[in-house]
Amino acid sequence: MGSEIEPLSLAGAVRYAHEATAVPFLITEHGMSTADDQQRAAFIEPSLDGLLEAMTEGVPVAGLLPLDAARQLRVGLRLRHQLGLHEVDRETFARTPKPSRRCLRCDREGTRISRMTTTRWGIAGTGGIARTTMKDLRLTENVEVVAVSSRDQARADAFAGQEGIPRAYGDYARMLEDPDVDVVYICTPHGSHFPMAAAAIEAGKHVLGEKPLGVDAGQARS
Repeated sequence: MGSEIEPLSLAGAVRYAHEATAVPFLITEHGMSTADDQQRAAFIEPSLDGLLEAMTEGVPVAGLLPLDAARQLRVGLRLRHQLGLHEVDRETFARTPKPSRRCLRCDREGTRISRMTTTRWGIAGTGGIARTTMKDLRLTENVEVVAVSSRDQARADAFAGQEGIPRAYGDYARMLEDPDVDVVYICTPHGSHFPMAAAAIEAGKHVLGEKPLGVDAGQARS
């Protein structure tokens, strides 16, 4: 994509995030766009080694969830970038692991970097982007969507029924009280992104949010 390749950028990012927030966090995306899978593999190994070093320094990384694997489908269908750890058949959506996938699957004996257990997601919002992201999450390993919330119970119920989600909430705050939700994905109207993210973090949830982070610079700095 024309960008410099910096494997240690992941370790730098988590150190910065820890210094800025002092809270545990979940890494949801990290990868590169290239048709050369050997280059991708050479990128992953030092990235994970750098991440491990940051974790041994005390940076509280809760886990690494490579949404990059699913993002290949969502972005690649439009832009034809070679993203992700899997080849995706654009007709059947069948996935075939690339050789670089093995770099992530190999657990490191005696370290805290290992294959993650399942993370349970709650979806805040029921619009078009929520449906698109549901397709991505279905293609991502170790992910289970357990709840959806909306300002309207009927919309939440309809979305849950169509997408096979077990719990539907007509109040965003009620979903944040659900102990089975580990990660909250926020895809609500822009003005609600910041307060909802803040509430989710306060409730002890990990957060993945659509842009923008907030509606002004003050919210972004908070």
